[in-house]
Amino acid sequence: MSEKTLERESLVMSRGNNFYGQVMTWVAAAFGMTAIGIFFIGPLVPQSLMMPLYIVTLVVLIGSSFLRKVRGLSGILTLVVPTLIGIMLYPTLNYYVATGAGDLIFISAIGTAITFGGAAIVGWTSKKSLNKFAGPLFGITLAIIGLSLLNAFFFHLPILQFLISIGILIIFTVYSYIDVQAIRDRSMGNAPASQYALHVFIDIINIFISLLNILGFLRR
Repeated sequence: MSEKTLERESLVMSRGNNFYGQVMTWVAAAFGMTAIGIFFIGPLVPQSLMMPLYIVTLVVLIGSSFLRKVRGLSGILTLVVPTLIGIMLYPTLNYYVATGAGDLIFISAIGTAITFGGAAIVGWTSKKSLNKFAGPLFGITLAIIGLSLLNAFFFHLPILQFLISIGILIIFTVYSYIDVQAIRDRSMGNAPASQYALHVFIDIINIFISLLNILGFLRR
Protein backbone atom coordinates (compact mmCIF):
# COMPACT_ATOMS: atom_id res chain seq x y z
CA MET A 1 0.00 0.00 0.00
CA SER A 2 1.45 3.36 -1.07
CA GLU A 3 2.11 6.28 1.25
CA LYS A 4 -0.48 8.40 -0.59
CA THR A 5 -3.14 5.71 -0.10
CA LEU A 6 -2.40 5.57 3.62
CA GLU A 7 -2.61 9.36 3.87
CA ARG A 8 -5.92 9.36 2.02
CA GLU A 9 -7.43 6.67 4.27
CA SER A 10 -6.16 8.50 7.36
CA LEU A 11 -7.80 11.73 6.15
CA VAL A 12 -11.11 9.98 5.47
CA MET A 13 -11.04 8.35 8.92
CA SER A 14 -10.22 11.68 10.57
CA ARG A 15 -13.11 13.41 8.81
CA GLY A 16 -15.45 10.56 9.76
CA ASN A 17 -14.49 10.77 13.42
CA ASN A 18 -14.87 14.55 13.36
CA PHE A 19 -18.35 14.28 11.87
CA TYR A 20 -19.34 11.61 14.42
CA GLY A 21 -18.16 13.95 17.17
CA GLN A 22 -20.30 16.75 15.73
CA VAL A 23 -23.36 14.50 15.67
CA MET A 24 -22.82 13.42 19.28
CA THR A 25 -22.40 17.05 20.34
CA TRP A 26 -25.78 17.86 18.82
CA VAL A 27 -27.30 14.79 20.50
CA ALA A 28 -25.97 16.00 23.86
CA ALA A 29 -27.41 19.46 23.16
CA ALA A 30 -30.78 17.88 22.31
CA PHE A 31 -30.89 16.05 25.64
CA GLY A 32 -29.86 19.22 27.40
CA MET A 33 -32.89 20.96 25.89
CA THR A 34 -35.04 17.99 26.93
CA ALA A 35 -33.88 18.44 30.52
CA ILE A 36 -34.78 22.14 30.35
CA GLY A 37 -38.23 21.20 29.06
CA ILE A 38 -38.74 18.67 31.86
CA PHE A 39 -37.43 20.58 34.86
CA PHE A 40 -38.04 24.23 34.05
CA ILE A 41 -40.81 24.61 31.45
CA GLY A 42 -42.93 21.48 31.98
CA PRO A 43 -44.10 22.43 35.51
CA LEU A 44 -45.44 25.72 34.13
CA VAL A 45 -47.49 24.24 31.28
CA PRO A 46 -51.14 23.26 31.97
CA GLN A 47 -52.07 19.63 31.42
CA SER A 48 -54.73 20.72 28.91
CA LEU A 49 -51.99 21.88 26.53
CA MET A 50 -50.10 18.60 26.44
CA MET A 51 -52.14 16.98 23.66
CA PRO A 52 -51.98 20.09 21.42
CA LEU A 53 -48.21 20.15 22.01
CA TYR A 54 -48.01 16.49 21.03
CA ILE A 55 -49.87 17.15 17.79
CA VAL A 56 -47.74 20.22 17.00
CA THR A 57 -44.54 18.25 17.62
CA LEU A 58 -45.77 15.40 15.44
CA VAL A 59 -46.65 17.78 12.59
CA VAL A 60 -43.27 19.50 12.88
CA LEU A 61 -41.41 16.18 12.74
CA ILE A 62 -43.36 14.93 9.73
CA GLY A 63 -43.07 18.29 7.98
CA SER A 64 -39.33 18.45 8.58
CA SER A 65 -38.82 15.42 6.34
CA PHE A 66 -40.04 17.53 3.43
CA LEU A 67 -37.95 20.58 4.34
CA ARG A 68 -34.51 18.99 4.70
CA LYS A 69 -32.84 21.45 2.32
CA VAL A 70 -33.90 24.58 4.19
CA ARG A 71 -30.64 26.03 5.51
CA GLY A 72 -30.43 26.20 9.29
CA LEU A 73 -33.77 24.46 9.87
CA SER A 74 -32.33 21.17 11.14
CA GLY A 75 -30.31 22.93 13.83
CA ILE A 76 -33.40 24.78 15.05
CA LEU A 77 -35.48 21.59 15.07
CA THR A 78 -32.75 19.69 16.94
CA LEU A 79 -33.16 22.17 19.79
CA VAL A 80 -36.88 22.95 19.63
CA VAL A 81 -38.27 19.41 19.24
CA PRO A 82 -36.40 17.99 22.27
CA THR A 83 -37.61 20.94 24.34
CA LEU A 84 -41.23 20.21 23.38
CA ILE A 85 -40.74 16.52 24.12
CA GLY A 86 -39.25 17.39 27.51
CA ILE A 87 -42.31 19.50 28.32
CA MET A 88 -44.60 16.62 27.38
CA LEU A 89 -42.54 14.14 29.40
CA TYR A 90 -42.86 16.16 32.61
CA PRO A 91 -46.38 14.96 33.64
CA THR A 92 -45.47 11.32 33.01
CA LEU A 93 -42.18 11.42 34.88
CA ASN A 94 -43.74 13.44 37.69
CA TYR A 95 -46.52 10.84 37.99
CA TYR A 96 -44.04 7.98 38.33
CA VAL A 97 -42.04 9.83 40.96
CA ALA A 98 -45.15 10.92 42.89
CA THR A 99 -46.55 7.37 42.98
CA GLY A 100 -43.31 5.83 44.22
CA ALA A 101 -42.40 4.26 40.89
CA GLY A 102 -39.45 6.49 40.16
CA ASP A 103 -37.22 3.44 39.96
CA LEU A 104 -38.92 2.55 36.67
CA ILE A 105 -37.51 5.74 35.16
CA PHE A 106 -34.00 4.63 36.10
CA ILE A 107 -34.57 1.08 34.86
CA SER A 108 -35.98 2.40 31.58
CA ALA A 109 -32.95 4.67 31.14
CA ILE A 110 -30.60 1.71 31.66
CA GLY A 111 -32.68 -0.40 29.28
CA THR A 112 -32.57 2.38 26.70
CA ALA A 113 -28.79 2.60 26.92
CA ILE A 114 -28.47 -1.16 26.45
CA THR A 115 -31.03 -1.35 23.62
CA PHE A 116 -29.78 1.65 21.65
CA GLY A 117 -26.15 0.87 22.39
CA GLY A 118 -26.54 -2.69 21.15
CA ALA A 119 -28.33 -1.63 17.97
CA ALA A 120 -25.74 1.11 17.41
CA ILE A 121 -22.76 -1.23 17.77
CA VAL A 122 -24.28 -3.83 15.45
CA GLY A 123 -25.28 -1.16 12.94
CA TRP A 124 -21.87 0.52 12.97
CA THR A 125 -19.93 -2.71 12.50
CA SER A 126 -22.30 -4.51 10.12
CA LYS A 127 -22.11 -4.33 6.34
CA LYS A 128 -25.76 -5.34 6.01
CA SER A 129 -28.00 -2.39 5.23
CA LEU A 130 -31.63 -2.21 6.37
CA ASN A 131 -32.40 0.99 4.43
CA LYS A 132 -34.94 -0.84 2.30
CA PHE A 133 -37.10 -1.18 5.41
CA ALA A 134 -37.02 2.55 6.25
CA GLY A 135 -40.01 3.41 4.04
CA PRO A 136 -42.29 0.62 5.32
CA LEU A 137 -41.22 1.36 8.91
CA PHE A 138 -42.21 5.00 8.46
CA GLY A 139 -45.66 3.95 7.24
CA ILE A 140 -46.07 1.52 10.14
CA THR A 141 -44.96 4.23 12.57
CA LEU A 142 -47.62 6.63 11.27
CA ALA A 143 -50.26 3.88 11.58
CA ILE A 144 -49.20 3.15 15.16
CA ILE A 145 -49.29 6.85 16.04
CA GLY A 146 -52.82 7.05 14.62
CA LEU A 147 -53.86 4.01 16.63
CA SER A 148 -52.29 5.51 19.75
CA LEU A 149 -54.29 8.72 19.28
CA LEU A 150 -57.50 6.73 18.82
CA ASN A 151 -56.74 4.83 22.01
CA ALA A 152 -56.04 8.07 23.89
CA PHE A 153 -59.27 9.74 22.75
CA PHE A 154 -61.75 6.87 22.40
CA PHE A 155 -60.69 3.34 23.38
CA HIS A 156 -58.74 3.95 26.63
CA LEU A 157 -57.43 0.38 26.61
CA PRO A 158 -54.23 -0.15 28.67
CA ILE A 159 -53.52 -3.46 26.92
CA LEU A 160 -53.64 -1.72 23.52
CA GLN A 161 -51.19 0.94 24.69
CA PHE A 162 -48.95 -1.84 25.99
CA LEU A 163 -48.94 -3.54 22.58
CA ILE A 164 -48.35 -0.20 20.86
CA SER A 165 -45.35 0.41 23.12
CA ILE A 166 -43.88 -2.97 22.19
CA GLY A 167 -44.33 -2.12 18.51
CA ILE A 168 -42.66 1.27 18.90
CA LEU A 169 -39.78 -0.29 20.85
CA ILE A 170 -39.10 -2.75 18.02
CA ILE A 171 -39.44 -0.12 15.28
CA PHE A 172 -37.10 2.40 16.85
CA THR A 173 -34.54 -0.24 17.73
CA VAL A 174 -34.39 -1.02 14.01
CA TYR A 175 -34.29 2.71 13.24
CA SER A 176 -31.31 3.01 15.60
CA TYR A 177 -29.44 0.46 13.51
CA ILE A 178 -30.34 2.32 10.31
CA ASP A 179 -29.54 5.80 11.63
CA VAL A 180 -26.16 4.85 13.09
CA GLN A 181 -25.21 3.32 9.75
CA ALA A 182 -26.35 6.55 8.09
CA ILE A 183 -23.90 8.49 10.29
CA ARG A 184 -21.10 6.07 9.45
CA ASP A 185 -21.76 6.20 5.72
CA ARG A 186 -22.97 9.83 5.52
CA SER A 187 -25.89 8.41 3.51
CA MET A 188 -27.93 11.62 3.74
CA GLY A 189 -25.41 13.37 1.53
CA ASN A 190 -24.59 16.91 2.60
CA ALA A 191 -27.09 16.92 5.47
CA PRO A 192 -25.66 18.68 8.54
CA ALA A 193 -24.68 16.83 11.71
CA SER A 194 -27.73 18.28 13.49
CA GLN A 195 -30.08 16.43 11.15
CA TYR A 196 -28.45 13.09 11.88
CA ALA A 197 -28.51 13.96 15.58
CA LEU A 198 -32.26 14.64 15.54
CA HIS A 199 -32.85 11.17 14.11
CA VAL A 200 -30.70 9.60 16.83
CA PHE A 201 -32.46 11.62 19.52
CA ILE A 202 -35.90 10.51 18.29
CA ASP A 203 -34.72 6.88 18.32
CA ILE A 204 -33.44 7.09 21.89
CA ILE A 205 -36.40 8.99 23.33
CA ASN A 206 -38.94 6.63 21.74
CA ILE A 207 -37.10 3.59 23.10
CA PHE A 208 -37.10 5.17 26.55
CA ILE A 209 -40.80 6.10 26.52
CA SER A 210 -41.75 2.65 25.20
CA LEU A 211 -39.78 0.87 27.92
CA LEU A 212 -41.28 3.13 30.57
CA ASN A 213 -44.81 2.38 29.34
CA ILE A 214 -44.12 -1.34 29.19
CA LEU A 215 -42.65 -1.48 32.69
CA GLY A 216 -45.46 0.71 34.04
CA PHE A 217 -48.05 -1.67 32.60
CA LEU A 218 -46.31 -4.75 33.96
CA ARG A 219 -46.14 -3.29 37.46
CA ARG A 220 -49.89 -2.73 37.68
